[in-house]
Amino acid sequence: LIAFLMRWGVVSTAKIAGQYFLPLTTSGEQVVAVSSRNEERAKEWASDKVPAIEHVVGSHDELLALQDVDVVYLPVPTAVRTPLAMKAIENGKHVLIEKPVAATAEEASHILAAAKDRNVLVLDGTMWIHHARTKLISEYLFQNNAIGAVQHISCTLTSPLLNPGTNIRANKSLEPHGCLGDLGWYCIRWILFLMNNRLPVQVSGHYVLGEGEEVPFSFNGLLIFDKGESASFFCSFRAARRQNILVSASQGQLSLENFVTRNNESEFTVNKASEAPEVVKVPNCDQMAELVSAFVELAKDTTTNKFTHFEHSIDSMKVLDALLQSAENSSPVSIS
Repeated sequence: LIAFLMRWGVVSTAKIAGQYFLPLTTSGEQVVAVSSRNEERAKEWASDKVPAIEHVVGSHDELLALQDVDVVYLPVPTAVRTPLAMKAIENGKHVLIEKPVAATAEEASHILAAAKDRNVLVLDGTMWIHHARTKLISEYLFQNNAIGAVQHISCTLTSPLLNPGTNIRANKSLEPHGCLGDLGWYCIRWILFLMNNRLPVQVSGHYVLGEGEEVPFSFNGLLIFDKGESASFFCSFRAARRQNILVSASQGQLSLENFVTRNNESEFTVNKASEAPEVVKVPNCDQMAELVSAFVELAKDTTTNKFTHFEHSIDSMKVLDALLQSAENSSPVSIS
């Protein structure tokens, strides 16, 4: 690595890959390579990028073997993330991987074990974790104990799926979790964060499949924690767009909207008994740029602390796996 400068390779020309280009380059990073299974598509993707991309290739394996790539970004379908991540790590690359990080928690654990063995960073692309609002909420809940002990969390994340007949989110061979992986992942990550990264002891799930499809288009989840606290969420490709979270605690509530969207301006509301609601305005924050900055800093970390974020990702996968198992078997599932 050269000081703060890292050389990035983008595996895939997915829409979100293009959204990362500006935050990377304005943060002082270099995008030096892009790959697609279709080389012409890779050339088209790279054609308007400034500065120009040096390596434009029609093979993911070719990109992963490049010596002048330090970091690989993987915005590829869930079903193919693990083999590409493992190959990148074997080649000594740091990896930024989209969510959900793997098809199962077991696969995610293999990715982390390989990263630890090669001492390279693996981090998931859940951007809100690095937003200034998240840090402020952490201070209110955990440092200041502003609303007391959390009793229940409710979370809703819905977004209609466009063109389900051709959208890969409805393709079980590529995105086996359906709306649970695409939307429910955020709900699960938020719930675990708001519970101070504790795992539930039991979960229950129920899903509705898309018409003629094999993946969940709507999902209800219930999480029970060891001290009796609970959390519930609803995510759906069928309902109108909505994002909200309500934390009910012993001395008040905390609520927020748009908890995933890349909004620079944001806020959350704290309600306490016998007090006027406090609307906490958050300073402008580009969470995608913050993720890039956090990635670079963590990649330079020589301690095992750099793996904490991905350990939380694995916990989220454990919950996701258990919820899917519960829904398929119509029975609660315990998490040890």
